[in-house]
Amino acid sequence: MQNLNGIIRHGFADVGGTKLHYVEAGWNNERSIVFLHGFPDFWFSWRHQIPFFAGDYHVIAIDQRGCNLSGKPARVSDYSVDFLVLDVKKLADHLGLHKFVLAGHDWGGAVAWEFANRHPNCLDSLIILNCPPVQLLMAEQLKNARQLKSSYYIYLFQVPWLPERVLTLNNANMLARMLSYMIPSITPQELAIYRDGLGQIRTLRSAINYYRCAFRRFLPRLLSGNMESVDIRCPVFVIWGVEDIALQTSLTTRFPKVCSAGYKISYVNAGHFVHQDKPALVNRLIDAYIKNQPS
Repeated sequence: MQNLNGIIRHGFADVGGTKLHYVEAGWNNERSIVFLHGFPDFWFSWRHQIPFFAGDYHVIAIDQRGCNLSGKPARVSDYSVDFLVLDVKKLADHLGLHKFVLAGHDWGGAVAWEFANRHPNCLDSLIILNCPPVQLLMAEQLKNARQLKSSYYIYLFQVPWLPERVLTLNNANMLARMLSYMIPSITPQELAIYRDGLGQIRTLRSAINYYRCAFRRFLPRLLSGNMESVDIRCPVFVIWGVEDIALQTSLTTRFPKVCSAGYKISYVNAGHFVHQDKPALVNRLIDAYIKNQPS
C-alpha cells in the first residue's frame, strides 16, 4: 500500500449542519476531481487514485455523511439522495470549485448520477464506476430476475438494527470477510484501516440507512408510475467491472438513453470494486478520458 503521508491533507466542512470530512491532494492545481465512495467504504477507497491524479489535479475524496469521520445524523430520512447531493454541492462551494470532474463508485456513483442530473453546469464530466442511477436500478429489479436476485442485500438491509449489528460483531469480522471476498487484493493492513473507519455500529447503521431511505423513497414512486426522470446533460464515462456480483452488466444497456451530452463506456475484467481490483488500468482510462475532453 502506498504511503499517503505528505501527499494528502485532511479537512472538515459544515454543510448545513452536518460535518463532512474530506482529504485533498494537489491543492495547487487548477483542475479538480471530486471522488465519492460507495458502500461499505470511505475516502480510503480512492487510495490508488489520489496520488496518481494529484500531479495534475486538485483531488478531493469525501467521507460521505455517516461514514468514517463525517457527521452521522440519526434519522433514516437524513440519508435521502437530496441531502447527499446537497452535501457535494455545498462542499464544492466551500472549496471554491466552480467546475470539476465528479467520479463516483457504488453509492458514490448513485450520488454522482443525481448530482449531474441536477447540476450539470457544475461538471466538466461525470465518471461512474459500477453503479446505475438509483431510478434505473429500482426499475430493473421489476424486469430482470437476475438483478432482483443480485439485489437481495437491499431487502435484507430494510430489517432494523440487525444488519449493522451482524457486520460489526467481533471487531467487524463479517465486514472484513465481505471486503476480503469482494476485493481479493486487499491487504491485512488495509483491512485494519477499514475496520477502524467503518467498524462501529453507528457508522454501519448510517451507511445502511442509505439503502433504507432510498427504498422507502423510490419503491412507492416506481410502483405508482411517478418515478423521477434522469437526464444527464454533461459528458459521461462509465467504467464497469463485468465480474460484479451485485450489479448486472445488463444495466449498462440503459445508460445511453439518459445521457444526452455524450456517453462512453469501458468494460473491465474486474469485480464490483473495479478501481481497487485494477487501479492502474482504471487510472489510465480516467486520465485519458479527461484529457480528451474539450477544455
